[in-house]
Amino acid sequence: MGFNERFAFISLSCVLLLSGIAPFTNAKAPEGTRIAFESGRRLHGGLTEIFIMDADGRDEHPLFVVPPHNDQNPAWSPDGKKMAFTSQRAGNQEIWLVTLNSDRPLGAEAGKPFQVTSSPGLDQYAAWSPNGKRIAFQSNRDKNWEIYVIDADGTNKRRLTNHRASDTTPDWSPDGREIAFVSARDGNLEVYVMERSGNNQRNITNHAFTDTNPSWSPSGKKITFSTYRDDSEEIYVMDADGKNQRNITNHPSADSNPSWSPSGSTIAFQSNRDGNLEIYVMDSNGDNQRRLTRKAEFDKNPAWFDPRGLSVSPTGKLKTLWGWIKKKTK
Repeated sequence: MGFNERFAFISLSCVLLLSGIAPFTNAKAPEGTRIAFESGRRLHGGLTEIFIMDADGRDEHPLFVVPPHNDQNPAWSPDGKKMAFTSQRAGNQEIWLVTLNSDRPLGAEAGKPFQVTSSPGLDQYAAWSPNGKRIAFQSNRDKNWEIYVIDADGTNKRRLTNHRASDTTPDWSPDGREIAFVSARDGNLEVYVMERSGNNQRNITNHAFTDTNPSWSPSGKKITFSTYRDDSEEIYVMDADGKNQRNITNHPSADSNPSWSPSGSTIAFQSNRDGNLEIYVMDSNGDNQRRLTRKAEFDKNPAWFDPRGLSVSPTGKLKTLWGWIKKKTK
C-alpha cells in the first residue's frame, strides 16, 4: 500500500471513529450557532416579530429593522440563506420567506420578503424539506386544518392529509422521507408520522392526553414533543417509532415547542416558569436547563441554525469527505 492509499485509509478510519463517538458525548451546542424566535418585546400595536440570537443568548436583534407585521414561527432554510415564517403582511396569515445576506437586521430594501402561499384561509408553521426545495405547512384553506407542501418558489402546492379532524404543525425527518405532524383524528391530539407523499399516516404517541409540537432530532432517531400527560405541559422524547416515551423537563410550569440543536446535544424550548414565556435550552437528556432570554415580553417558538453547516447529516458529511480523499489520492 502506497503513501496516498495509507493516508486515505487512516483519514477515513479517523472520521468513522469520531462519528461513532460523537452521538455519545455530552458536548454543548457548537459556538457560532444561532437561534431564531418569535417575540413581543418591540410591540407595535400588539404585533409580534422575529428575533435572532447566539446560542448562549447573546447578541439579540430583530430580523427586520422596519416595524413588524405579526411575523411568527421562524424556520431557517437548510443552507441558512433564507428564513421562512408566518406573517399577516398580506392581510391574513400566509407563508413568506426572506433572503438573508447575513443574520444582521434587514432594512427596508434588503428585507423584502417573498410571499410563498396565497389563500383566503390561514397558512402557518413552515417546515423545510432537508434539500431546501419544498416547504410543508398547515392550512385551513379547505375549511379544515390540513398539511400541505409547496415548492419554495410558491409553485406545485399539494395537499398531503385529508381528514375531517385537524392535522397541524408538520416537521420533516432529516432524511426527507417522512413528515411528523399532529392530528385529532383519534379523539385527542396525537403525534403522527406519514411518508412525504402523504401515504401511511400512523399514530405514534397513542396516549389519552394531548401530544403536540413534534421535532425530529438531527440523527432521525428521536422525536421530541409537548404533552399534558403529567398535570402540566412537559417536553417528552421518544424513539422515532414512538417507543420509549419519557419526560425530560419535569417542571410544574408549561414547557413546550422543543427544537433540536444541529449537533443533537441540546434542545431549545419555551417555558413560563419565570413568570412569562422565555427561551430556554437543555441537554438532550433534560439536564442543565437554563434560561436564555430575559425580557418582560414573551419570547417563544425557537428554531436553530448553524452557519458553519454542521446541521448537515453525518452520512452526507462522510460522503463529501470520502470524495475529497479519493481526489487527493489520485
